[in-house]
Amino acid sequence: MKMLARGLKAAGALALAICLCGCPAKLDSQGVSKLDTSAVFFDLEGNKVSLSEFSAGAPMLVTFFASWCSVCAAEVPEINRIYSEYEDEGLAVFGVNVGDPPGARDKFLGKNGVEYPVLHDPDGSTAHKIAKLYGLPLNILADEDGNVIYYDPAPPPDVVIQNLLKNHYKR
Repeated sequence: MKMLARGLKAAGALALAICLCGCPAKLDSQGVSKLDTSAVFFDLEGNKVSLSEFSAGAPMLVTFFASWCSVCAAEVPEINRIYSEYEDEGLAVFGVNVGDPPGARDKFLGKNGVEYPVLHDPDGSTAHKIAKLYGLPLNILADEDGNVIYYDPAPPPDVVIQNLLKNHYKR
């Protein structure tokens, strides 16, 4: 049992070291190296809006979710925290609801206390096209040009966000 605990601690330390070195946090991005920032979704009023318009050319965290996804609901507090902590530092944080009818989407947003802005992809086709969506939730952290920094079901660690913002403001 002690050996297992040591092994888990070593694996955790290795993962932290990789993140701190600025290496990509997630390598299995399904071949998505760049988000198409011209991709069009809908705002909650039904108006068409592109990712670049919505993010205003800033680095972005896009979280893809659906109302039926319990893991998506469990992530809302962490995405809310990231939104409140990094919005003033220049990170555009928003969700993309995939495939829900407006009633189910709106119920999810209210029930889970979503504080960040949300776009809508009624049939999921745009999300599948630009993100090669293989399941929900999916969190993608990208620079202002859409270059993917992080691609994972879990929200990105703070150190990855901080490195992205630090590099963004060095330019």
